[in-house]
Amino acid sequence: MSQGKFITFEGGEGVGKSTVINLIKDQLEADGYEVVLIRDPGGTALSEKIRHIVKHDEDIGLCRVAELFLFGAARAQLVDEVIEPAIAAGNIVLCDRFADSTLVYQGLVKGQADRQFVSVVNYASSGLTPDLTILFDMDVKEALTRTAGREFYDRFDSKGIEFHEEVRLGYEKLAQRYKTRIKTIDAAKEPYDVVSQAMFYILKRI
Repeated sequence: MSQGKFITFEGGEGVGKSTVINLIKDQLEADGYEVVLIRDPGGTALSEKIRHIVKHDEDIGLCRVAELFLFGAARAQLVDEVIEPAIAAGNIVLCDRFADSTLVYQGLVKGQADRQFVSVVNYASSGLTPDLTILFDMDVKEALTRTAGREFYDRFDSKGIEFHEEVRLGYEKLAQRYKTRIKTIDAAKEPYDVVSQAMFYILKRI
């Protein structure tokens, strides 16, 4: 049995992660790899219910701590039910967002990336660290023009440009801090060019 790998994909709103991740999945499967594709929050019955709350329920007035723990609960269930068993089975797990998203969106952007905050995020992830993280980066205004074509907005799509600029900066800080794990690619290129960039790093890790 081959050793399983855990690869995550991060970036701001509208950078095209979903399209590219599916193309990467197809390419890896064509090369003979067993691939599990998931999203965070989501991926289990419980986690999908929480996803709807944190991303689409505008009127419930989530405070920062409640939002953090809801993301954590969804992630803990996903790790236990899907990610760890898939890795143990020798699969390549592709995950659309993971703990880095919480560190950026609920941490760095809101000025809460202290040691206690990071500890909560890591605990919810069972200490699981991706083998590789692909960070999709592009101009914020260009990315937001892409979200304008979405049929459904979520709570994060609809925030102002200043918020999204802070998200981009937050990811840049993480990429500088974790240079070995996080690899930044130009998400403004055509999807197949972005796939090629991502596959370059993926094939070096698997």
